[in-house]
Amino acid sequence: MSGHVLNGELNGSLSLFREMVRHGVSPNEFTLSTNLKACGLLNALEKGMQIHGFCFKMGFEVMVEVGNSLVDMYSKCGGINEAERLFGSMVDTSLITWNAMIAGYVHSGCGGRALDTFRMMRERPDKFTLTSLLKACSSIGMIHGGRQIHGF
Repeated sequence: MSGHVLNGELNGSLSLFREMVRHGVSPNEFTLSTNLKACGLLNALEKGMQIHGFCFKMGFEVMVEVGNSLVDMYSKCGGINEAERLFGSMVDTSLITWNAMIAGYVHSGCGGRALDTFRMMRERPDKFTLTSLLKACSSIGMIHGGRQIHGF
């Protein structure tokens, strides 16, 4: 499945996932995260919500990697409120978690919320964080803020 996603064959990954489940093979956190990524890239919210159900039922929703994938998928599929709810409920986070939420806000046209989230971030930003922040500043016409971030 990961190979399908890496090669842009997103529907191929989801088809394999369906076959796996149909044959009674339980998905693990990596399988779920991979297919959540496929759903986000396909903007397939309904399929992503079904996989979210698997995550919840199997207790994987609390794992940071799966949580990151859920935040990313919902953000990309227009479910920014659900992404925000999941983000706020995560006990453990990583830089990837924060980047997913910040990028999700930018993708949803919420540049100010992206900047607010960055201000709460405890991790050191990386190039993905800074790219999202520059997009956020651009989207809200905050030239001075963009210059500050560029000099970070």
